[in-house]
Amino acid sequence: SRQPMGLLTEGVPLVWEKARRHAEYVRQHGIQQFLLLYDKVKNRQRDTLMWGDEIEYSLVLLDDTTRRVWLSLRAPELLPILERDEQEHPGNAKTNWRPEYGAWMLEGVSQVPLGLLGGECKR
Repeated sequence: SRQPMGLLTEGVPLVWEKARRHAEYVRQHGIQQFLLLYDKVKNRQRDTLMWGDEIEYSLVLLDDTTRRVWLSLRAPELLPILERDEQEHPGNAKTNWRPEYGAWMLEGVSQVPLGLLGGECKR
């Protein structure tokens, strides 16, 4: 059954030594889930973003030479920079920035209503 996503309030993350035992399973199923989701939404157009919708960003580094992708763990460093507009203009900033689960993730929430197209995110 489909469960809505939410804040993890029960349990604790595994320590690395225990988590590592499950890495191959997570990798394999993560790839399968990504491909299924991508196939489901690849032709979607004109999605409507609603006021308060969250957009989660993954920070990555792309190495064109080796064709590898690396997670960038700079979210704690970048968050204060992104929050500056919000702090300098309380109630009038275009976007509220919040930390997400990992140091490679950020969340942006529009403070003002967006238009009907995903392209409005470029504002």
